Amino acid sequence: MEPFSLGGRTAVVTGASRGIGAATARALDRAGARVALVARSRADLEAVARGLEHDPIVVVGDLGHEQTPIDVGTQ
Repeated sequence: MEPFSLGGRTAVVTGASRGIGAATARALDRAGARVALVARSRADLEAVARGLEHDPIVVVGDLGHEQTPIDVGTQ
């Protein structure tokens, strides 16, 4: 039994292609959230997304660019 459920919610995880970001994305997915994965590497993001169950969203972008947060929000 999960300590809490995020079913029906969407979480945005930046730096989701590896390390702490990927681990956070997996934990949120296990809790039931649909996860929007954000990072610069499509291949790495897609690898993380393949391990998720709740229809993850892959968003390739560099948050160092002014337009990227806007792009993330519209997807």
